[in-house]
Amino acid sequence: MSAFKYSASLLSLFASLSTAMIFSAVVMYFVNANSKNDYMERAALLEKRFVENSQEEVKNEVERMIKRMDAIRENNMERKKSSVALKVSSAAEYVSLSLSRGGSYRSADFGRMISAFKGADDSDRFFIVAEDGKVIYHEEDKSFIGRNIMEILKGGSEMKAILSELRDSGGGFGSYMIQDNLSSSGGRKIGYVQKLKDSPLFIGSSFTVESAEEEAKERVKNSIRRERYGRDGVGYFWVNTMDFQAVVHPVTPELEGKNLKNMRSRDGQYIFQEIDKIVKSGGGFVEYFWPRPDTVIPERKMTYVTEYKPWGWVIGTGFYFSDLEKQLEEERQLIEKLVKADLEEVKRVISYLFIAVIISGILIYRMIRRLERKQEGHRNLLEQYKSILDKSSVVTITDEFGVMTYVNDKFCEISGYSRDELIGNRHNIIKHPTTPIENFKDLWGTITKGRVWKGVLRNRRKDGESFYISATIAPILNESGEVIEYIACANDITELVENRNRIEELFNSDSLTGLGSRVKLINDAEPIEYPVLAILDIRGFKQINEFFGNHFADRILIETAREFVACPALSGYSVYRLHSDKFGILADNADILVFKEKIASAMRRVGSILQERHGEDKMIYFTAGIAADKDNLLAYADMALNGAKKLKQDILVYSQADNRIIADFEENLEIIRKVSDALKNDRVTAYYQPIIDLKSGDSEKYECLMRIIDENGDVISPAKFLDISKKTNMYPRLTARVIEKSVAVFKNLPYQFSINLSVEDIFDRDTMDYLFTVAKNNGVLGRLVIEIVESQELVSIDETNRIFEKFKSGGAKISIDDFGAGFSNFDYLMNIRADYLKIDASIVKRVEEDESSREIIASIVSLARHSGMKTVAEFIFNETIAREITLLGVDYGQGYFYGKPEEKPVFISQPPVA
Repeated sequence: MSAFKYSASLLSLFASLSTAMIFSAVVMYFVNANSKNDYMERAALLEKRFVENSQEEVKNEVERMIKRMDAIRENNMERKKSSVALKVSSAAEYVSLSLSRGGSYRSADFGRMISAFKGADDSDRFFIVAEDGKVIYHEEDKSFIGRNIMEILKGGSEMKAILSELRDSGGGFGSYMIQDNLSSSGGRKIGYVQKLKDSPLFIGSSFTVESAEEEAKERVKNSIRRERYGRDGVGYFWVNTMDFQAVVHPVTPELEGKNLKNMRSRDGQYIFQEIDKIVKSGGGFVEYFWPRPDTVIPERKMTYVTEYKPWGWVIGTGFYFSDLEKQLEEERQLIEKLVKADLEEVKRVISYLFIAVIISGILIYRMIRRLERKQEGHRNLLEQYKSILDKSSVVTITDEFGVMTYVNDKFCEISGYSRDELIGNRHNIIKHPTTPIENFKDLWGTITKGRVWKGVLRNRRKDGESFYISATIAPILNESGEVIEYIACANDITELVENRNRIEELFNSDSLTGLGSRVKLINDAEPIEYPVLAILDIRGFKQINEFFGNHFADRILIETAREFVACPALSGYSVYRLHSDKFGILADNADILVFKEKIASAMRRVGSILQERHGEDKMIYFTAGIAADKDNLLAYADMALNGAKKLKQDILVYSQADNRIIADFEENLEIIRKVSDALKNDRVTAYYQPIIDLKSGDSEKYECLMRIIDENGDVISPAKFLDISKKTNMYPRLTARVIEKSVAVFKNLPYQFSINLSVEDIFDRDTMDYLFTVAKNNGVLGRLVIEIVESQELVSIDETNRIFEKFKSGGAKISIDDFGAGFSNFDYLMNIRADYLKIDASIVKRVEEDESSREIIASIVSLARHSGMKTVAEFIFNETIAREITLLGVDYGQGYFYGKPEEKPVFISQPPVA
């Protein structure tokens, strides 16, 4: 009976395994079929996304190119106007000088006088008109001489009004046309006319608007021929006229100048007739066959086309569907490979199972038993993992409505609630009232969409105490993709958050002396109604450092700090070390004259103690400045200290300043007043100077430079107000205004822009957080360049890199300013991981005649290239320097030769200097 049962069990096991094998084969068949269906769905979605993304990209590229065409067109017109104005002014000066030497202008040889100012191609002809409108001289047409200009020009009355105005203004521009029956050149002209000095004559010259437009067109054509975009560089632009004439085709230049109206694609479509219909309806997309730049076989292509109305041009660019076909083929091959591997695996499994059944049911039974034991082991491990997770982390589970269905012991421990109090409740039971409601909106908005949320939450224990957790909350989905519950795993970071306060305390103390730092002094003085401050330094401390060494100098600083703290005269006052050998002594509501006497007594006492301790050859003297102004306490005390040094006095009180330094005080006060007034009335702004790509000649970047506008409308450079502002609480606000103005300007422009940051800015957490938030929220973080000034003071490389890492992860770049002038620590440079090196102006401006300057620049360029950095040369003020800098391989140029700082970014496009 037992044998029968044992055999029956084996047969049952065999039948089960056979059924399992058949079922597995059927399942794999359907897996294969479903995989093919998945491929078709994924392929359709892939094509839809590819077309949408590619359409958006090419449309954006066309719009970007049209903006560039507008900029080049406007820039070219302004250059033409500047050129004709300069030429007329030069000719006017020479003619006036010639007439002043005697003789009537009626007999003057104006042709000879003006010959030196003619253009190289005899364009822009000169004319001279008397005050009554009679033409005295006309280089273009001698038949005009003696006639009234009102009869020659269209709109004569308007010209009369212009000449009348020029009697007072001296010169100006005007637009006009010559009568049709008189014109030989035709077209509208723009002329510049200037009144001759001490003579009843006007001299002028002009150019046709048509000629200016033609020059701009040539520059645009050259720009389009160079332009490529896209991952493989196959993206390009082409231009036709509205009557089908090919203007520019970078890939097929042999088409240029030909009429493309009857050109057909591979499927017989009249390509450009279809394009014409779309352009006349306002622009859009058209599909046809055309060869890629890297092939000769026509491929399916979709192009965005629109009209550039100022010139009646049709401009377009497109994408090829062969890129999609590559992606689809890769997807198909991947799925086929996976399906084939799955089928092979099924065959092997079925074969092994059959062989195993045939050999022995016992082996199958034992194998199943081993698997069962192994699964039991896995379950045991999972239980241990769960136990460890429960002991180390806070774990909760809620249903889809946010009601807690499970909490572990750790959660009960950290929250102070029992399990019975928590289960059945929502997480609101531990919500801290100070946590912004936006945090929870973001949390629920994320997890209800099936995504994982990570973040830090401040909660409240049952006893009212706060605790902080770093949480990860994940939705659990059913087979239909619907959320059925949420699981949260968190770590208690309360101790970490509380320790942050201790770290901040470290910033408030001086590591050498143990005294409070400059930051602590500012914080301590803030709540005092009437603070009084003395700033002291050790006279000749630099010499002490040089003669006796750093170790002895540090010892003097430590002992000075100790003696000031122990000095009876300073009892009740707070002592700080500001930096180097400068100490601060702060009093609360003290009488300033009594305070001065106590400071003098302390200086004498500490100096005597140190001298007695270290010998007669090491005499220690102090100089002090005292101030009692709450708003500008440090600035005024520092002014008083500098005044005491100038007057060779031991102590100087700001309010009792000597007449000889009153001017310095008043000047600094006036600067502070102007800065404060500019901040109050929104007159802190930024000016923008172009940075030119020396290969293309186009302005691709701009530097944002701080300026303030005073009440008279005068622009004030930061050289006059920045240093004194850094000693007040206004400096961070100045930086914030420049950030705000610069981001607002470049939000709608396609250029990189750099903002200068000092050491104070970089280590000011509020400033850096504000810069990151504003740049990211306005979509310009990827085009931001942080330009480091005063880089020699960045003493903590690790901390500096930590600050910059967040910006660089968002696409921002780092630039080091004034490289090569006092800051040439290459090891430091490598560690800071900058993207740009800005060569100092003192080296660049000597490059014309100084061979050593050229060698320095060549070395900097070589270093930058090997380190993956780009170079920028500033202070380029003439063509010779521009040429030398280009030959030395510098990547970008900046200076008045290309463009001065302006209120708005001015696009520059000019031929590269050969």
